Amino acid sequence: MALLADPPQTVATSRWRDVYLDAGARLLAQTGMFGAVTALLLLMQSSGAGGLAVSALTIATMLPMVVLAPVTGRLADRVDSRLLLIAAGLIRAVASLALAFTADTVTIIGLVVVLSIGTALLQPTLGALIPAMVTRDDLPKASAISQTAGTIGIMAGPALAGLLVGGFGTDAAMFLNAGCALATVAAAFAIKTRRGGVHTVPSPDSTTPGTRRVWRMADDGVVRMLILGIALVIGLVSAVNVVEVFFVRESFGATETQFGIISGAWALGMAGGAWLIAGPLRRNNNDGVVLIWMFASLALTCVVIGGMSGIYGSAWWLVPAFIVGGSLNGAENTINGVLMGRRVPAETRGQAQATFQGWVQGLALVGYVAGGVGVEFLSPRLMVLLCGAAGLVVVLALLPQVLRVARGVTTARTTRTPATEVA
Repeated sequence: MALLADPPQTVATSRWRDVYLDAGARLLAQTGMFGAVTALLLLMQSSGAGGLAVSALTIATMLPMVVLAPVTGRLADRVDSRLLLIAAGLIRAVASLALAFTADTVTIIGLVVVLSIGTALLQPTLGALIPAMVTRDDLPKASAISQTAGTIGIMAGPALAGLLVGGFGTDAAMFLNAGCALATVAAAFAIKTRRGGVHTVPSPDSTTPGTRRVWRMADDGVVRMLILGIALVIGLVSAVNVVEVFFVRESFGATETQFGIISGAWALGMAGGAWLIAGPLRRNNNDGVVLIWMFASLALTCVVIGGMSGIYGSAWWLVPAFIVGGSLNGAENTINGVLMGRRVPAETRGQAQATFQGWVQGLALVGYVAGGVGVEFLSPRLMVLLCGAAGLVVVLALLPQVLRVARGVTTARTTRTPATEVA
């Protein structure tokens, strides 16, 4: 077991123009996707659909990322990133337009699966590009920029969906998603950094010339604990995503617009948390310490989620809790991006990103099913409490292994040869 990663390949000079274009594409993708999903959740809840129907919708958004993870990861490493971004954008645009013209629940869920196939292709491709655009020292800043853009999209999507559904109907949110998807296609042409196919230079430690390296979780102890910790906590806490619409709207009597704004408060906190952690990450080169930071943040996030069950009165009292929880979540996402960028070899970053998404979304599916079933028998408030408590128990159970892995990590070595060519 290697506790010290192969030094990732990087560029000599950071390409900030490409970083901002990548971030813009991520912002648009998240805005459209979260707007569409929120609009569909509101449609189902207002039409009297129960927890199982809402659970089916949320599962449809995640299932392709789990099932296709081995395929999308290899595609991200072996096929031109520009081609993949274009294909992902077109798939998402077509699915969104089709969703605007259907009201059948089964058809909606089927089209959401198609929409998520495009997202499953998009995420590892964009995620693997960021470390290829910047130097190691600039990776925390680049990750924070990417994270901020994504969280602004997560924040804007639900808020826009609430406004659009309330004023113009569900169709408007689907058209928004289609437009955002087409805009990511335009961004694909503008990004000069490319990887995959002929645009990736094999690392010097490749075992056999002409062969393609396969990445595995067992290759690195830090990354293994990172993925397992995040995935297990999300698996237990993700039921909140199903319960949230019932918790906010029924326990507090919130309107559709309030629900969108409250959901967006979490993303607002994520943007702040991403930047707050970027400075400490840049100054700390010990990945073992950073791994401990991650698990401390996960524990605090679970405490905040469970604590929301004790909030009563106006729905607006949820906003501060959502901002605090979101800031911790944003810090976690930036830490994840930095550790993956530092420790995973450049030529296998697509596989690592897809493996991470597969584990996280796979266990999240379990949580969604549990949330859909649980909300039929338990109150939304009790479900929120149980989710937070379960996540905290997992973090505490994993802590001894995390500390052992962290003690075995030495400061990462300096990076080496460039991994990409500029088209």
